[in-house]
Amino acid sequence: MWFKQIAISIPILLMCCVSPASAQSSVTGNVNSIGSVALSTAGLDGFSQFVPQSTNNRRKLDYTVFDDILNDVIVDLGPSTRIWQRKPDSAIGTRIVTGHKSPLRLEGRRVTFSVFNDEFNEGLTAYRQDLEQIATDYDITQFPRKEQLAFWFNLHNLTVIEQIAKVYPTKRPRNLNVDVNGVTTNFHDAKIMNIKGVPLSLRDIRENIVYKNWRDPNVIYGFFHGDIGSPAIQNYAYTAGRVDDMLKQNAEEFVNSLRGFRLSRSTTGQVSEIYETEGAFFFPDWQSGLRTHLLTHVNPVVKPDLLKSAELKSTYYEDMIADLAGGVRPRIRNLAAQSSNPFDDANRNISPEILRILRESDRKFQILRQRGVIGPRSGTVSIKDEETVDENEEGSLANRP
Repeated sequence: MWFKQIAISIPILLMCCVSPASAQSSVTGNVNSIGSVALSTAGLDGFSQFVPQSTNNRRKLDYTVFDDILNDVIVDLGPSTRIWQRKPDSAIGTRIVTGHKSPLRLEGRRVTFSVFNDEFNEGLTAYRQDLEQIATDYDITQFPRKEQLAFWFNLHNLTVIEQIAKVYPTKRPRNLNVDVNGVTTNFHDAKIMNIKGVPLSLRDIRENIVYKNWRDPNVIYGFFHGDIGSPAIQNYAYTAGRVDDMLKQNAEEFVNSLRGFRLSRSTTGQVSEIYETEGAFFFPDWQSGLRTHLLTHVNPVVKPDLLKSAELKSTYYEDMIADLAGGVRPRIRNLAAQSSNPFDDANRNISPEILRILRESDRKFQILRQRGVIGPRSGTVSIKDEETVDENEEGSLANRP
């Protein structure tokens, strides 16, 4: 049986990164001596420097580099079938199962961390630093609101990928500790970034900047945490023109997945821990507010279960890394192995961990096609080991207070 094959390639990132010296080339619009703004706000305390300002400017940031990165390293596993995955069988002759074993392992999207190399990782760091420099040189609060929101999503998600890549292999990103200037702190709280002299952590971006200044709960779905349980990361960057659509797509994928909502036998609506930690900023009356929110995104298949639920309860979160190999260095298959299956012959150099999840993914896509959720040609690409060569301001989300 043939299965969906996935192209995995790595761009030569260092050749396309914007250096701080040329950062102005990534900004378009009426910039007019923006660097002076940073000086005038230097007296403000901390996160107040990042409160969006009223402005009629048309500045834009170019995320072509980040588009290329994401397109090369993100694997889309498609919408949820709402089927729990059983524990995979062990290899012949052993009881050990390596790779992903989570019942939610086929939900969301995956980052191909296992094929990153040192040069690629250095490029990620360089690009992250360039984004910080741009936001320092050109006061980000003077950009249109949607442009600002896209910037914070991209900086956050790039930093998540960069920091995990530095220490990979690792199985549970939320347990990582990061050393910054001799201070070791949890992954989400480490002051990895610095903009306008303000040290920033991943949690700062989420809670002290975006959640405080954008009051639509859909912004929760813009942040990738590096694990299966988080909102998914898309294979292209956020931009002002598509931020609303991307958030809506992510919200619908998450809400209608098992990692977002499921009904227990006792008719309790079990929801992701995300809705307790992140949702606390948006749902003062958690039960009714969250239920109303979920109803805006739930599909006809899941809606009856949501309406049947007597109460909502935050009960679970899958914190295994969102990669293909399960947080381990993939083992190369035995090149001397013999097989009559042409599929095996064609994929000798793919590790067993990745090969298994791709086969499982293929079966999942067959189910989705049978249900009519996706078309007959969706999700079909090919495995290759090669390097790649290298909108409007009015909108529902960005203009809300």
